[in-house]
Amino acid sequence: MKPRVTRLSVGRLCNLGNYEHIRYEVTVEIPEGADVSKTLIHLETALNTLAVRPPEVWSVRHARESLSKPVSEQTEYDLSNAATHREIVGRAEEWKMKQDYARKMLGDFALSSEFTDHKDNWDQEDAA
Repeated sequence: MKPRVTRLSVGRLCNLGNYEHIRYEVTVEIPEGADVSKTLIHLETALNTLAVRPPEVWSVRHARESLSKPVSEQTEYDLSNAATHREIVGRAEEWKMKQDYARKMLGDFALSSEFTDHKDNWDQEDAA
């Protein structure tokens, strides 16, 4: 009898910059007869999309503020950088759409999530 894959786990660590990171990890039960390779590709695609570093919040906020000013209130800087600001906002919106799509892909697995704070499991003997 040939062994069968019954569970698949995939994880990604994403550097957010500024000494911060987020880890995404998903475990799926593979039903009998399901295509494991397709499931793996689906998971990797979703997690690779989630692991894309987000745009700098300050840059996006600054670009949106600059573009939202009436023309009469825009500075020379605002006017000369309008195309760059539109590009920054466009990339941020594209990033958000990809994140939403990746989360929907994971939702298609009907996954549940579990938050673990390792500080809650601290053993005083470990500190000694």
